[in-house]
Amino acid sequence: MSSTATDSEAKKLESPVDYRLDPTRRPNAITLVNASEIGRGTSNNFRDVEKGLILATNLPVYVKGNFNLHTQEEFTTALLDDWSNFYSRTKATANPNFACRTNDTRLPKCTTGDKWRPASVLADSVTLLSNNFRLGYRDEGDYDWNNSYDSPLPIPSNFSQFSQYNSFVPVAQWRDTTTGIPKDLVTDVVGDSTTTGFQGSSYLNNFVTPIALQIPPGAYLTEVCSASNSADCSDPTKWTIQTACGNGGGNTFYNGQIVGKNGNPANSRLKTGYIFDDPSTYSGGCFAASAPRRIAFVRNATTGQLVVPLQVLGVDNTKPGTVQIFPLGSGTSTTGTTLLPPPPPNNTFMPWLKPVLVNGNVSRFEPVLQINQPFATPQTPDNTDQITAGNHNNWLQTATETTFNLIAAAGDTPARPTEDNGGLHNFVRFMENWNPTGTTADAIKARISGSFIQIKRSAYATAPFNTSISTQTNSGNFQYPIQGNNSRTPFYLAPTRQWGYDVALLSQSPDLFAQKLVTIPDDLPNEYFREVGRDDTWVKTLLCAKKPDATDPTSFTTPAIDADQGNCS
Repeated sequence: MSSTATDSEAKKLESPVDYRLDPTRRPNAITLVNASEIGRGTSNNFRDVEKGLILATNLPVYVKGNFNLHTQEEFTTALLDDWSNFYSRTKATANPNFACRTNDTRLPKCTTGDKWRPASVLADSVTLLSNNFRLGYRDEGDYDWNNSYDSPLPIPSNFSQFSQYNSFVPVAQWRDTTTGIPKDLVTDVVGDSTTTGFQGSSYLNNFVTPIALQIPPGAYLTEVCSASNSADCSDPTKWTIQTACGNGGGNTFYNGQIVGKNGNPANSRLKTGYIFDDPSTYSGGCFAASAPRRIAFVRNATTGQLVVPLQVLGVDNTKPGTVQIFPLGSGTSTTGTTLLPPPPPNNTFMPWLKPVLVNGNVSRFEPVLQINQPFATPQTPDNTDQITAGNHNNWLQTATETTFNLIAAAGDTPARPTEDNGGLHNFVRFMENWNPTGTTADAIKARISGSFIQIKRSAYATAPFNTSISTQTNSGNFQYPIQGNNSRTPFYLAPTRQWGYDVALLSQSPDLFAQKLVTIPDDLPNEYFREVGRDDTWVKTLLCAKKPDATDPTSFTTPAIDADQGNCS
């Protein structure tokens, strides 16, 4: 073999564990679905050619939902849900129909049979997904929320730069139909489509993809920069309370005269947070779609600086819908009136951007991402609560009890030096919330009967079990705000693992995979015998053993066998 070929092979071994980006590792995988029964046809008669299923691939494999279920139990005494009678079942109650097919001459007592078949998955990695898992798709994220300020001119210092430089940030889109609040922020919604009609997906609710929290914008007024050169937008006098076309009652900047004016959004005069661009139906004097816009905060009428604590201009929920001042994050104005409530027209929502103040001015608006503050709200913007079992807000999909019967022969998770790769209990991988109530006894069960065979380190699914490399306790900067593994593993909460070897495999005729695991000799092995002399060191040690004296158990002077049997001098 040439040195070049040798180097190439060495790199293949090193690449999966060097934690460097590798363009040859593609995000492809195979998913097994709708496979609760893998027997062929309706007949359960024995056919030696029907071996079951072997899936062999160098890609990661996902097994979704109940897989290859037994229709018979090993004993006629049913196994209790908590397995408390696992060892008390007796041979007298052995079930002759377990793991067999009718008309099998080896098992004449099999009259009904079991629709289960041996199933082997040879893969780069194996991940188990519950019945409730739902795949997500790109259209569930707002891939259009990128360049809110789309201009070749310099970005104004007082405008959000986030959307300019982070073009692909998905947003939570499932919302309560009554309150309009994203359901990821509603604590009493259980992510189970069978009970509530609400279900997340892998795209949004994996706690790994950064997701910008959305809120109903409310009837807050907006400002638009009227400067022809966006660099001039640093001048607060260039900002106008947005009307339909920038005239007919608009203010050159906040001058205190807008409070009490008619702000009913139904008349399309004052533009509120419902609409961030000027409708095309208006003509003449409208601002360009690329003109910077922002929520209208109360400012000093002379300098244009923000009033602290922050207050916003919003529309009162009383006819005719007058403009009032509302403390930031509050639905009640300084005069006791309430903000025009959600949901807004056309089911419009906006990313929640927290203003960052520098010297009394908003230097930028920062998005609130669930991987940083999963429980933050406009009312509690500094909430640093962690996702824990029983406190999750559906940021992880809620799993349901699922059974998997298979031989998993796969690679395990490559670990950094001195780090844990999850161990045997994470050899097959998980990515859901299997403990939504917070009670260990109530953790959702992942049942597995089969066998685990670790054949290599994964070459494709190489993300470390400890996603965060830091062991520091500052979760805001170094770790994920989620319980488990010192906040370093953000993608699942562990199930109750009811796992065991499937004895059904012992009664099956070997398939091509099983045949690779044993060596069957062509004839009987040769047997050789050799007599070992008493002077052999090991034999002499055995012959010269001593036992405790009858009168003094702490003394060992009596030979264990007759003294003449060995040369023990």
